[in-house]
Amino acid sequence: TIHGTCLPQSIGPLSELFRPESWNSLPIRLDLSSVDIIDGAFLGLCLVLGKHLRNRVVDLRFSGVNNILRRIFCWNCADYLL
Repeated sequence: TIHGTCLPQSIGPLSELFRPESWNSLPIRLDLSSVDIIDGAFLGLCLVLGKHLRNRVVDLRFSGVNNILRRIFCWNCADYLL
């Protein structure tokens, strides 16, 4: 679960997901129900992570995406991740 704002200084937990040893055949789910706002750095990490996981046939899923976050994903052409 990620809390608060997802800005460059607060997205450290996502970097842990980039370690291949943390990947398995189970989907990775990011719970955004406690997130207020996201920025381009967060979206960029999600895009890169999604690509790496797709290459390994692992799903990246999001839960708790409110309307504001959904619009931000859409405005940045990243809504396909949802």
